[in-house]
Parts: sequence; structure tokens; C-alpha cells
Amino acid sequence: MIQYKTMYYPSYDADLNAVKENGLYLKYIEKQDHSLCYEAIKQNSRAIQYVKNQTEDLCLISVQKNGDALQLIHELNHKIILTAVRNEGLAL
Repeated sequence: MIQYKTMYYPSYDADLNAVKENGLYLKYIEKQDHSLCYEAIKQNSRAIQYVKNQTEDLCLISVQKNGDALQLIHELNHKIILTAVRNEGLAL
């Protein structure tokens, strides 16, 4: 696993490689963009909890992979809830 000292700011490519290896590394990234968050969620659906700007499409990707990620989403809507329940019947 790639580890960085928190006082340094690694390059975008290093951040991208880190989240591709472990999506939960998103927790340590200050400057997040959509594609970085997408890769993190694709690797680990629970990375949604560290996304600073939880867009509907990122939330949908997360609950499609793991319905239990529903509990990590800040603002729920009908579409996100329905997708989560279709994936995991006990997500609610």
C-alpha cells in the first residue's frame, strides 16, 4: 500500500494511483475532483464517506456496488434509496 506523510502534498497522479489501490485513501486528499472520487468509489464503495462533494452519480455508483453504503451518504433521495434497496434488500 502506498503511504504518504501528511505534511506533503503528493501529485495528482500519485493520489490517483493511491485511490486505485485503496479507495479509502481519499480521506487524506485535500483537493478532490470527480474523477479522483470516482476511482476511489470504484475501488471501495465505502470511500463515499470521504467524498467532500457527494454528487448523485457518485452516490449511485457507491450503492450499486454495495447497498450498505447508503448509511454513509449525506443527502438521500428516492433514486439513491431505491438503487441501494435493489442491491441490498436490508440496506434500510
